[in-house]
Amino acid sequence: MKSIVILDFGSLFTQKIKHAFDRWFITSYIVPHNISLEEIMEIKPYGIVFSGSPDMLSENIRYGRENPEDLKAEPIHGVPARRPHPGIYNLEIPILGICYGHQLIAEHFGVKIEKSPKPEYSKDEGMYTFHVLEDSPLFEGLPGEFPVYMAHGDWVPQLPEGFTLLGKTDNTPIAAFQKGHIFGVQFHPEADEDGISKQVLRNFADYAFQVKIYDE
Repeated sequence: MKSIVILDFGSLFTQKIKHAFDRWFITSYIVPHNISLEEIMEIKPYGIVFSGSPDMLSENIRYGRENPEDLKAEPIHGVPARRPHPGIYNLEIPILGICYGHQLIAEHFGVKIEKSPKPEYSKDEGMYTFHVLEDSPLFEGLPGEFPVYMAHGDWVPQLPEGFTLLGKTDNTPIAAFQKGHIFGVQFHPEADEDGISKQVLRNFADYAFQVKIYDE
């Protein structure tokens, strides 16, 4: 059975990613962020999603919550930010990075993540407008502009080498990118309960399930 694995980096929205796939009858599994490559290959997923996180790559600090239901996370000094096994990018399995996951991809490919001069928090400021700049499987069936949910204090200050810029918001010039089968979006499609941006998750799954990865 084709499936998606969701690497959990501590986001409050991780379960929402799975719930979205569940609604479309897409099999998905939430796994620890530091899952080994061997464990991933035992599952044989057709796609990998990196969740968001309270961690800050700009500071390389992990943030945690004493109570999993707490909205505010506190820094855990001396503990580095969560990252996946670096070999995950060499598995040839499609990857979608969401928010922190988007930043993880950029960092892996040589970009130093910085604090955003214009942080975006939909919880306080409402939805932001995402502008599509290039065609991509992620945006199949979506208009050239659509509302997105943002929640980030860090950002990707420059495009990783070899990546294509896919979209932006007024405050975030690099809000989506792609290199081959690797995608990143700064916004949270899973947090947009009934909005159209959630279609990005469905489009990623549709794309991933078309890629021939395993001998079957």
